[in-house]
This record gives sequence, structure tokens and C-alpha cells, in this order.
Amino acid sequence: EPLTFEVVYQPFVAVRTGPSKTRPIQGTRKFGERLRAESQGYGGWVRVVQEDGGGWMLTLDDELGQLLACKTVDERRKQVSALRHADRNSVAQMTEVIAGARRCGVRGIELEQAEADLRQLREREASRKELLQRAAAAQSD
Repeated sequence: EPLTFEVVYQPFVAVRTGPSKTRPIQGTRKFGERLRAESQGYGGWVRVVQEDGGGWMLTLDDELGQLLACKTVDERRKQVSALRHADRNSVAQMTEVIAGARRCGVRGIELEQAEADLRQLREREASRKELLQRAAAAQSD
């Protein structure tokens, strides 16, 4: 699954034909633009997906600093934090943060724990509702 990156260097970052500063520049991406990359790990280079124009971009440069930021990873971190800090007594909030985490591809113990907490909360609410209905029925008898 491609990751989303944002150009964080001004005014632009070069898109090259291969993962090297010596490869020809095939274009540029402006500050703030987003793109999707299929792979990372070639000495800080990412390969831009064909649908976003293809080519290779450097994420971090020794002289220039950070060029691209991985927004997919940033968003996943935000969603994991939201999972950790969600109100465990609110079905609506738990449902919302779990859905957001799933959309961002969050997996692992935080999501599993939140899903388990939501199931327990729903069971408690169902039991409470049933007890209230029984009490109301008993009062009407």
C-alpha cells in the first residue's frame, strides 16, 4: 500500500529518474504538495507511484534537511494517540476513533484493545437498557 508524503521543503523538491542526486531531474514538486510513494529505504529515497507522475524523491538531505514528511505515518500516530485517549465510556467517541484508526491502516494492540473496550461498553449498555426496561415493566404491573 503506498504511503502519502508531503513536500515540506521550500520552494520545491526535485523528482529524479532514479534514486541518486546524479540522476536527471524529470520534474519538481512544490512545497505543500502531496504524493504517494510505493517504496522507501533506498538511502532515504522514495519511488513515487506512476499515477502521481513516477520518479524518485529524496526524503532527507544532509545539507538541506527534511524534504518530505510521511503524512501516512503522522496520521497513524495521531489515530493511535486518539485510541489511547478516547473516553472509554462513550460508544460514539470509541466508534469514531476506531473507524478513523481503521481508515489510516492502524493495526496492533491499541486497536484491538479499543475494539474490546467498545464491545464491553456496548454489552454494559445493553444490560443497563434491559434492566431499565424490566424495572419499567415491573412498575407498570
